[in-house]
Amino acid sequence: MARNLSFSVPGQDFQIQRGDRLSSGSSDYMVLDFLGEGSFGKVTRCVELDTYKTVAIKIMKKRQQAMRDAQLEVRKQIRVLKGKKCYG
Repeated sequence: MARNLSFSVPGQDFQIQRGDRLSSGSSDYMVLDFLGEGSFGKVTRCVELDTYKTVAIKIMKKRQQAMRDAQLEVRKQIRVLKGKKCYG
């Protein structure tokens, strides 16, 4: 079963190296390699330490995660306002 995993790393962006350990709260992963990098983050190849399954994990830049969270909140507010009638 494929899983979509995403992490936002506190502090400076991308201070992650091969062999580092990532934790999702329910699972731990070890970084094996870097698969790619874009403007929003890096994708790493990791092994889940409990099952030894290989997974891809997207590590988002902290600023990008904050921006995405803000955009989601704005979209929620727009949906609420569209349902209300406003008179000038």
